[in-house]
Amino acid sequence: MTPVDISIVHELPGRLRLRLFRPPTDAPAFTEAVRQHEGIESVVFQPRTRSLLIYYQPTEVSDVEIVVRVGVRLSLDYQQSFVRISRPDSSHPPGVMAYSAAGSILIATLTNALRTNPFHKLLVQGAGGLTALAVVDHAWQEWQENQEYHPEVFSLVYLLGSLMSGHPIRASIITWLVTFGRHLVENPGNACLLRADPGSQGKDKNYLDVVIRRDPTKPANPLSVLISALSASIGMQTRSQENDLLESISHMASRHHHLLESLESQSGRIYLRLDH
Repeated sequence: MTPVDISIVHELPGRLRLRLFRPPTDAPAFTEAVRQHEGIESVVFQPRTRSLLIYYQPTEVSDVEIVVRVGVRLSLDYQQSFVRISRPDSSHPPGVMAYSAAGSILIATLTNALRTNPFHKLLVQGAGGLTALAVVDHAWQEWQENQEYHPEVFSLVYLLGSLMSGHPIRASIITWLVTFGRHLVENPGNACLLRADPGSQGKDKNYLDVVIRRDPTKPANPLSVLISALSASIGMQTRSQENDLLESISHMASRHHHLLESLESQSGRIYLRLDH
């Protein structure tokens, strides 16, 4: 059965916007079921855009729990279908300076290998300097857009240290890939599948068994594996590792001991089973 898709469009503390690629079968009942949880202030579904706008109290309920609750309700709406939840990468893409740095690294690598250009040492140092400027520019752009920057920018420390110790080309290549390589691949960790099944534990009619697992149609990209390995080699953590959707859900489930309140009744329970 084709999964029902949910995309996390925008996340801010207290405000969450989702896009449902298939609408709820009964929109008023759907929004009311999601809104009933403590801490959720309002839930508005726009049929034309199929967007779901949710205002909530972050001290009482997390955005990840809300996403899971929406997925559970949508799965039940479509006869226990799998729901695919995705979180697109919202970071700032590489700009002109980043691609200029990549070009300078390529030229410096070729001239350094062939030793045919009398200015090859200058080109090598220039590639390192331009890469450093590209990382700083990228961090600034991300800060302006999201009021945050991510650990990859600290590869700049590794780059500067390597420039002084005499390994500029290798350091420039690693720094560029660690900082900008994540934009070249889709992070498979940003998608997972959820399915809700009514439980049958004794007479408990409100029990729901919810299975959540990584989307098998999004296997790890070899380039993504390489970037993660390079990041680990210089002591960095990539954004994809931080932003892994299944890991976020796993942390939320652990905090709740894998039990959430039911959508319909506070006496009921949703049991979360995560398949890593």
